[in-house]
Amino acid sequence: MTTRDFLGRLGRPFAGLIGAGLGLAVLAALSNWLLLAVAGWFLAATAVAGLGSAAVQASFNIVLPAACVRLLAMTRILARYGERLVTHDLALRQSGLVQSWLFGRIARIGSVRMAAYRGGDLLHRCVSDSDAIGRGWLDVVMPLAVACVMAIAGLAAASAFDARCALLLAVALLGMGVVWPVCLLRRQSGDTERLEALRIEDQAALVALLDGFETLLIERGGEALAAEITGRAAQAQGCADRIAGRQTLHGTMVVCVAALTAMGVALLGSATFHAGAGTGAAFLPMLALGALAVFDPLIPVGASCAALVRLRLAVARLSGMETPAATPETDRAIAVPETIALDHVTVRHAEQGDAVLSGASFVLRREEPTVLTGPSGSGKSTVLATLMGQIVPDQGAVLLDGHDAAGCDTRARASVVAAVPQRTHLFHDTLRANMRLAVPEAEDDAIWEALHAAQLGPLVRSWPEGLDTLLGAAGPGEAGVRLSGGESRRLAVAQALLRRKPWLVLDEATVGLDADTERRVLDALDTLPWHPGIFHLAHRSAVQARAFHVLRLENGSIAPVRPP
Repeated sequence: MTTRDFLGRLGRPFAGLIGAGLGLAVLAALSNWLLLAVAGWFLAATAVAGLGSAAVQASFNIVLPAACVRLLAMTRILARYGERLVTHDLALRQSGLVQSWLFGRIARIGSVRMAAYRGGDLLHRCVSDSDAIGRGWLDVVMPLAVACVMAIAGLAAASAFDARCALLLAVALLGMGVVWPVCLLRRQSGDTERLEALRIEDQAALVALLDGFETLLIERGGEALAAEITGRAAQAQGCADRIAGRQTLHGTMVVCVAALTAMGVALLGSATFHAGAGTGAAFLPMLALGALAVFDPLIPVGASCAALVRLRLAVARLSGMETPAATPETDRAIAVPETIALDHVTVRHAEQGDAVLSGASFVLRREEPTVLTGPSGSGKSTVLATLMGQIVPDQGAVLLDGHDAAGCDTRARASVVAAVPQRTHLFHDTLRANMRLAVPEAEDDAIWEALHAAQLGPLVRSWPEGLDTLLGAAGPGEAGVRLSGGESRRLAVAQALLRRKPWLVLDEATVGLDADTERRVLDALDTLPWHPGIFHLAHRSAVQARAFHVLRLENGSIAPVRPP
């Protein structure tokens, strides 16, 4: 998707706001231009009238032009205020639309493919890139549009007074409005690209630092990482300084060229006046100050050049994220399947040459608990992602009761399958809020039932705040609880149980549990009142011992280990 396509998609839903914002911006610029022009004429006309006879002085109407100056000044202020309100509201709405699109794209990528991206890279895409695209209309399109409108208006006004003045103004506007910005854009591209790359590296290093903080303290590796971050920060500051320097140079050049152009217009207009072919002398300051005001909208063009580079980079990064083909969404309810199967499924990841799954096939039946085992890294989590629709197979299909599930997206499959992936996340919120992520309308009784089934009930009841206990590190005045790895896994199981779906898929759900707790969790799963079909992806022998089928995944193929 090109930058123009992105801007078009963002513009269509907000055409009214864009039109209002652009209209107010043009009105503010026109008011500023007319204010300077009328003020110049007013001062000159007052001086001319003062030098005239008593009759001329008496006939000069000072009230009307003074009122026009006051009206134009108020119009400029109100238009600028309104333009800020409308355009910043537009930018927030468009940023929200970009983030919604981005999160939908991430959901299609799936957790397995997402693991190929570094945390800092994803953070930059989700925050900086989406913000750069969301502000594309505000930072790039509107300043350039206002500059074009004002250039046309200024040239039309100048040509009505004097053709030579209009020609001089046209040459100056062409140089500062077209030629120089093109050169500036080329010069800014390299430093802006380098600055964005350094910011991504910094964010990746920061995420790695936070994730591995305890390890760094133990291994005493923080000094080297800090030195690396400091070095990148110095490089980034150098790039930022060069970008800011060019923008300052642009503003200075616009002011200087505007002043020289105004002087040239005044000289040409004066020559025309003395030749007897022009208008009155009072119009000369009006021409000069009007020409000066036409250049004001060109000053933000320097920042727009850098914003355009960031916009192009952001579009390239977001649109370049590998996604499977979109599956048609279905609003129909999926019938509860009695069997779920992989039928000769092959899955390859873009960054890996060999297939993670190669012609893999198996059948799950609701009444027959099944375990899939295999070496670490063999692709068990890929099986889960494929079953849930987060990965679209390169070959083969997922079958629900023998029917191809390609038309069912992840949300549709989640309506019949509750899954516990290997990587889960607890939000910095209360236990109740974390549980209600699974079922927002869940009552406390249902939450307690799920917690007891996951063998967390006694632990939670021992906390003074119970379900209102804050999970994670606590801030000042807060009483938070840090869960161990095994407790976090059991909480993820409790979330899945709260959903009460006819199928339950568990990826290493008992990792980190002692033998007795593992036995009690498995006993609870065996006696669930709604009798879901259970599919474990696990290494542990205690889990395999309870299974009706045991399958092994190795070298991309799945083979039965213990058939019935």
